[in-house]
Amino acid sequence: DADGDLCLRGRRHNRINMAGMKFFAEEVETVIDAHPQVEESRVYGRVHDHLGEIPMAEVVPVDPANPPTSKDLSDLCRRQLATHKVPFRFAIVSELARTSTGKIRRH
Repeated sequence: DADGDLCLRGRRHNRINMAGMKFFAEEVETVIDAHPQVEESRVYGRVHDHLGEIPMAEVVPVDPANPPTSKDLSDLCRRQLATHKVPFRFAIVSELARTSTGKIRRH
């Protein structure tokens, strides 16, 4: 804007605000998706009474019989991301919810 401040508009469902620290879900998904046992992932913010939102993740494994462990995924994220971006929970799912146009459903 005229004051030189950056204002984020739109894409609200992709942005997570944890205790005033904002970040985009795709940044975390890129790290998770790099794990060799992960087909794809979805990161989203779950409402939290004190922190605003906390990051959560759903993960589709390459091999459902041999999914990655939450510890492996958490360790990977901790090595590559700021602490506030590491999902609190990783849920193994068979598929991700999608919109009618095939995009990952964010909310």
